[in-house]
Amino acid sequence: MRVLQVRVLLLLCLVYLSLVALIYHYWRSTGLDNSIDILFDSPGEGKSPQVSNNEIVQFNFRRGSIHLGIDNATTPQASDTTNLPSDTLDNSKEDDTSLDLSKEDDTSLDLSGLSPPNYCLHTFYYMWYRNEDTDGGYMHWNHRYLPHWKEDVSKRYPKGRHEPPNDIGASFYPKLGPYSSKDPLTMKTHMYQLRQAEVGVVSVSWYPKGISDDEGGPPDELMSQLLDIALKYSIKVTVHIEPYKNRTPLSVRNDLEYIHKQYVNHPAFYKLSRRANDRALPLIYVYDSYLSPAKEWNKIFTASGSDTIRGREIDSIVLGLLVEERHKQDILQGGFDGFYTYFASDRFSYGSTIKNWEGLEKFARQRKLIFIPSFGPGYNDERVRPWNKRNSKSRQNGSYYRKMFDAATLRAHTPQSSSKIVSLTSFNEWHEGTQIEPAIPKLYGNYTYIDYTPNGPDFYLQLTREGSKKLVC
Repeated sequence: MRVLQVRVLLLLCLVYLSLVALIYHYWRSTGLDNSIDILFDSPGEGKSPQVSNNEIVQFNFRRGSIHLGIDNATTPQASDTTNLPSDTLDNSKEDDTSLDLSKEDDTSLDLSGLSPPNYCLHTFYYMWYRNEDTDGGYMHWNHRYLPHWKEDVSKRYPKGRHEPPNDIGASFYPKLGPYSSKDPLTMKTHMYQLRQAEVGVVSVSWYPKGISDDEGGPPDELMSQLLDIALKYSIKVTVHIEPYKNRTPLSVRNDLEYIHKQYVNHPAFYKLSRRANDRALPLIYVYDSYLSPAKEWNKIFTASGSDTIRGREIDSIVLGLLVEERHKQDILQGGFDGFYTYFASDRFSYGSTIKNWEGLEKFARQRKLIFIPSFGPGYNDERVRPWNKRNSKSRQNGSYYRKMFDAATLRAHTPQSSSKIVSLTSFNEWHEGTQIEPAIPKLYGNYTYIDYTPNGPDFYLQLTREGSKKLVC
């Protein structure tokens, strides 16, 4: 009898192993990502993570990405929740992307449970990420360590590149993993998350056709796809013209011609009327506008300029970047329609310093300019600029974000304010740690990524939604 039992057990084991082998070979044959990241809710740097019975499997939106780990939002560990108020761990169901966004035909997409987007809330959006699954190689996630300008300082810090998927050029680790901006599923997920956060406009980091920054792929090749997807989610899109090589005011005029021809007539492209009966014009951000002399911009942006856009088909509302106080006069003399401040670090620059915003708003209002203050959840670029710790801004469990958001909203609500628009830096600039996109706990070797603990991965989407409701457009 005992021999028979042993034989039965052996037979069952063989059947089990055969099934495992079949599943494994099927998984490999489907072309799914054959890497599995083990994620732990790290108890702290220098301590060994303990995997408990609370292990779960997380299926991220990225095709084939399977993460075995501890979902901090769903199954908090005792060491992370001691003496914490219960509401810090509440991830509402509204913040769970429960829709099946992988369908090619999403014409039946039901967004009725979400509030309308707030078109006075803009965010800076980056489409420069690439990965092996979609593109055959990583871009931007493998960002190099940038050297300090002083060689004696630079030699004290790491050199070379990061090596994804576990080692990325960011202090936080994305919930989607190191995704590709080219993946339509990534775009859909981002647009849905923006709707959850009640953000109305994305300003895309943009380079002219065929051009990109040193680390990434050309964003212009994705613009048409993004506009089509954004339209389904009622999100508007504009561009943030980057300081590409040999950029001049005249080349920016050519860029505006191209943008008008290719994108402005798309129903998802963001346009604004300065006054009630004015023609709606595209609103365009120009990063590092101060790199060109004001007298050169004047030729493009004033009505009497030799190459003016004013009154032409390519007329636009163009905003320059204000970093230093002297840039106020550059903006005025250059003929810009207004200015924004971009940086999410209070006191990092004159423009990003909250106490200066009242004076900047007054300056803009008196000269009929648009002032768009920029705010963000924090700042940490130590994984690409390891020598720049002094400029890091802790998120302070969301309080820093609330402070900046409230200050920007106060300026927008000033009586006779020059603009009701504020700009969020950023949705997904991971290198500088300004993102509100969901992030998760992650331990890799001796490095523990920062995360949003004790709150869940979607915490900053929730805070953005709260702030959006206060911003009257």
